[in-house]
Amino acid sequence: MIHDVRLQIREFSVPFAEKLGLSKISDFADVIVLSFLFFSVVHNSISPAVSGILFPVSYGKAEKRVRDNW
Repeated sequence: MIHDVRLQIREFSVPFAEKLGLSKISDFADVIVLSFLFFSVVHNSISPAVSGILFPVSYGKAEKRVRDNW
């Protein structure tokens, strides 16, 4: 299943790569998209939970802006 998704992302990126003159970017589009999704999941869900467990006082008392930059 993941192989099919990777192929679809590559196929979808070909017109954009040709339009921008970046012929090799479509070879790596799946890695770029999946890396972005992985980072987003870690940053938005796993990291706050782990930080709250490991640093309950300093992370818990911090303002939202500070926790986002943590």
